[in-house]
Amino acid sequence: MKNRLSLLILAAVPGLAVLMGMAVMAQEAGTPAPRVIEMTAGNYEFTPSSVHVKVGESVQIQVTADDKEHGVRIKTVAKGLAKGSEPGIEITSGSDCVKFKKNATGTIAFTAKAPGTYEFECCKLCGFDHGKMKGEIVVDP
Repeated sequence: MKNRLSLLILAAVPGLAVLMGMAVMAQEAGTPAPRVIEMTAGNYEFTPSSVHVKVGESVQIQVTADDKEHGVRIKTVAKGLAKGSEPGIEITSGSDCVKFKKNATGTIAFTAKAPGTYEFECCKLCGFDHGKMKGEIVVDP
């Protein structure tokens, strides 16, 4: 009786593992890969300085510093709305300020939740014209 139970368990375990693997693959297939936008930071500007995404889209902005250390921070409340309004962008990469050294790339990830124009800026004091280093993310419906 013990041998039959052991054989039954041994036969069931691989089948269960296959079913669990199929469930994980199905879940991953339902989640689209994030859209990757490449950007450069240098000479007190971001290139491109304006990007368009769609509501519901998951995005990774990969910024490479051309000249010195920089950073990027996205304001999560749309331009024109009062501070404390509901965020229309959800930062998913952990930190709202990602810094990166010269010739290195930093990634900030987010999900666009609501239409609007969202500003981003350099969050690493990088020199005299640091305050001019800005851009915008336009979330289209």
